[in-house]
Amino acid sequence: DGGEHQQTVVEQMQGMAPEHVQIRYISNPKLGRSAAGNAALALAHGEWFVVLDDDDLLFADHGETLMAAVGANSTLSAAYSLAIEVFTAMNEDRTAYTETVLQVPAIFHQEWDYSVMEHHNFIPIQAILFHRSLYEKWGGFDIELDQLEDWHLWQRYGYGAQFQFVPKTTSLFRSPAQEQIRYDRAHLLHVAYETARNKAVQDIAAQQQA
Repeated sequence: DGGEHQQTVVEQMQGMAPEHVQIRYISNPKLGRSAAGNAALALAHGEWFVVLDDDDLLFADHGETLMAAVGANSTLSAAYSLAIEVFTAMNEDRTAYTETVLQVPAIFHQEWDYSVMEHHNFIPIQAILFHRSLYEKWGGFDIELDQLEDWHLWQRYGYGAQFQFVPKTTSLFRSPAQEQIRYDRAHLLHVAYETARNKAVQDIAAQQQA
């Protein structure tokens, strides 16, 4: 999503990857996380997709754990696991950070229930593995949403589909350590709630009529 600061990391991974593993660096103008995600989804060749922001982390067994779940049940379109939320404070020049709190929010301990997903999101964006057929049916992220774009996506992808909860912690994501910043972000999410929910309802209705 703008800039070239991850290119060196990707090139290092290309050099370490097995021959059958293709790793590509795609440079986009800074248009937001949704646009960047859509660019990657459009170019992906795999059967199963995972989304990872550059400040989050997948543990070594993340893919193995979720692939085992979907491999054991052919009716599944996705599987998701628990994630650690890490409150993180960056120094002023953004060259170092301090982790202040680590927690697994209780809201993440949620078996798949679409009626709950309609009310609120309980799947962190990096914690889920989903089949490419969901992307082909519903498309990617809504670039008009600056907040709750992942919740909007799971509402569409989860409609009429079967997901499975795997009660194992296999990833982490970061939240600001500063309470005021977290409050400001929560306010933005609250303001965006009805828009994201209504868009999901409209998109599902349009898909049914297509």
